[in-house]
Amino acid sequence: MLTLKKLSESYENTHPQYTNPLRYYNFKDKELTRIKKDALRPYLECLEGKIVIYKERFISFVVLSNVTVNDRGFEAVVRALDTIYLPSYFHRDMEGRTWSVAGCWEGIGSSNGRVSCLYVNWAILPEDHLVKYIEKIYLEEGKVAAAKAAINIFNR
Repeated sequence: MLTLKKLSESYENTHPQYTNPLRYYNFKDKELTRIKKDALRPYLECLEGKIVIYKERFISFVVLSNVTVNDRGFEAVVRALDTIYLPSYFHRDMEGRTWSVAGCWEGIGSSNGRVSCLYVNWAILPEDHLVKYIEKIYLEEGKVAAAKAAINIFNR
């Protein structure tokens, strides 16, 4: 299976009406929705029990469970492991907390190794090489360096 970055690059010139369909969001475009569903479904179906990097208002190593991928979109239960970045306005630890995430195909996109959902503002780095890269920095250089590295990847 291609990496998400290579997958995204492979779609750059396949559909002339889009520069890269995996990066676009349009809730009314059924063809775009079909393209993204067909391309991203195999990646999302493999996330059960997997540790990924999760970003919303904070950044954390998380494990995904109860992953469901269907014609409507993606959903999963998320359990926080180690927090990489937690804003000062959070007055609680995230470790061990669980919550659900979801997104419809119209709002899900992929770019540079991440999968994100535009309208609910979550993003994940699901690929092992990126998780291991951030984990290495986290263990050797600490949370601040790992947060900077993760933010750089998420913001590419």
